[in-house]
Amino acid sequence: MSETHVTKGCFGCGTENAAGLGLRPRKDGGWVRADFTPRPHHHGMSRVVHGGIVASALDEILTCAASVELGEMAATVALEVEFLAPMPLRGQYEVRARYTGPTDRLHGAEGEVADAAGKVLARARGRFVALTADRVKKFVDKVS
Repeated sequence: MSETHVTKGCFGCGTENAAGLGLRPRKDGGWVRADFTPRPHHHGMSRVVHGGIVASALDEILTCAASVELGEMAATVALEVEFLAPMPLRGQYEVRARYTGPTDRLHGAEGEVADAAGKVLARARGRFVALTADRVKKFVDKVS
């Protein structure tokens, strides 16, 4: 499995973002996978991971799956997350996703987060737009 889709400042996969999730996505057959170990500042209620953090991890890995399949960057257009069980703040989890194909001008991906025993704690589906080099430049220019 080779590491893929890692950038310096990204909240999800940034190698130089101390506040980020620290995901290191890797291609594994038709799946993109990453290990996630929550840190104390990722907590929500009580001793569980905040739902927004879970959604962010899923968004990152689904976007990765779409990007890898398309051979270019993708951006999220829609994301639907279903929370099935609380994610305790302790432990390590696997976040995984796969590309599900084109839909009109968009592309689909689905994924989940599972604990060490394989229990699925959250699922997600998303739609993505391919970012050609021109689109990336326009996007960067708009936010610069």
